[in-house]
Parts: sequence; structure tokens; C-alpha cells
Amino acid sequence: MTESTARAALFELQSSTSPFYAWEVPQKPVCVRIPFSVIDRLEHEAVESFRSLTSRGSEIGGVLFGSVSPVEPISVTIQDYELISCDYSRGPLYRLADADMARFDRSILQQGTASPLTVVGMFRSHTRKGLALDSDDLAFFESRFRDPHHIVLLVRPFASKVSSAGIFIREGRLVNGEASYLEFPFRSSQLTPGKLPAEAMEPGPPAAALGSTLPAPQAPRTAVRGQIVPIAPRRETAPTAPVAATEPAVSAPAASVKTGAPTAPQPGDSPKPAAKVEEKAAAPKVEERVVKPKVEEKA
Repeated sequence: MTESTARAALFELQSSTSPFYAWEVPQKPVCVRIPFSVIDRLEHEAVESFRSLTSRGSEIGGVLFGSVSPVEPISVTIQDYELISCDYSRGPLYRLADADMARFDRSILQQGTASPLTVVGMFRSHTRKGLALDSDDLAFFESRFRDPHHIVLLVRPFASKVSSAGIFIREGRLVNGEASYLEFPFRSSQLTPGKLPAEAMEPGPPAAALGSTLPAPQAPRTAVRGQIVPIAPRRETAPTAPVAATEPAVSAPAASVKTGAPTAPQPGDSPKPAAKVEEKAAAPKVEERVVKPKVEEKA
């Protein structure tokens, strides 16, 4: 289910971003969008079949697939189609026999179970006079396409000029098959791209808003990097300051130890200061000078 939903969303995104023709008639319950790529591909196949000398029939037909928006007026988007072969047992026109209808039914059933797209109607190339649905078309359409969004697309191919087309819709239970409310050239080069409705354009501003906010995260990132750069030297200078302060602190106690205690230098200092201390201790020879006077002998 999730994969089918994702594929349907992808089809919808592609159809909404690619140029399309919008078939709209005022006061009518259904409008139709056809991408230019689908128009050109289907016109090519209709013209090739019409001009072919080996084909048994001059007309082709099949099933239309796409998506539906139930908002009034109902919006139908044709996103793909499938050709349903015809035996042409009733002549060169696309008139379906029982075997042809069975193939038609199988295609509708398989598409409904294996594809995210919805069956939105049927199509047929039209090489007859006028651009209208005959009794066989109406009977076949009424028997298999009963939903309000189901449509019929008729394409009239020409060998030397642009093809034309018409769309037929349901109005309640009735289908006006005598003529299309609006015929149009069936070639992208002859069409003006349609505009999306306001509802389809609503997701646009959030996308623009997201694009405008993209530079915003870049500004804080650069600001954060600018703050980190000065932090690193501060951390480096912080340890250097205490190192400079500790060096005089260490030298000060060293000097005080040398001058304060005379006994401390004996194990750590050289014997020279020790000799000086001994000399200073033995230096007073006052006793010898007191003993030396021989005044007693003279007496």
C-alpha cells in the first residue's frame, strides 16, 4: 500500500510539474487535464494507424488512466493510456466484438489491482464524419464507465494537418454524444499550457519558504565557528600565565632556604662553603694571643 501510494504521488507530481492542456467548460461538472507528453504520444499512434497501409483498421482505442480530484468541478488528470487491440471483424472502424470487449474488461481489472492510477475513461480515434459518439460507443460507455468522473476522448487524426479532439462527460446520468462541448487541436505545439488551480498551488509557498530558510542555518554555523577560534588562544594563554607566576615563586623559596638555615647547605652545597664556615669558627685566635705574652718570665 505504501509503495502504491508513493507511485501515485510520483505520477501526480510529474503531471503537475509538466505542461498540460486544461479542458474546461463553464457550468460543467468535470474539467480535464492532459499532459502535453500524453497528447503527442497518442496523436502519433492515431495518425500512424490512420496512414498505415498494412493495418486492418484505421481507428484505435483503449483505456484512459489517471487521477481524480472530487472537488467540484471534478478534476480529471489523464496520465497514461493503454491500447486495446481490436480484431476488426466488423470492419476497419473501432467496433468491438465480444472478444474485444473481454480484453477491454481484463485490462480494466488488471489496472485496478496492479497500478496506483485510476481508470478515468476510454478513448478512440475517429475517422468518420463529424466528431460524435455513435450508439455502440454510448452503450459500451454506459455498461463499463458509470462514475461521474468517467470521460470519453475522441481524437480525429489527419495526414497533412494537426489532429483535433473532443471530450465527452457525464452530466448526472446523461452523456451528450452528439457533440463535444469544446473541441481543441490535439498537438502540444498548438496549445497553450494550462494553469494549476489555486488548491494545487498552495504547496508552492512552503517550498519557497523552505528555500528561503536554507541560508538561515548557514549564518549561525559561521557565527559559531567565529566564536570557537578565539576560545582556543584563551585556553592556551591561560596555562602560560600560571607558569610565569610559578617560576618566581620557586626561585624565591630557593633563596630563602640558602640564607635562612646554615645547616641546610652542608648536604647540598660543595665543601668550599663548609671550609669557610670552619675557618670562621676557628678564626678567633684570641686565646693564643693571650697566652703568648711572656711578661711572667721577665718578672
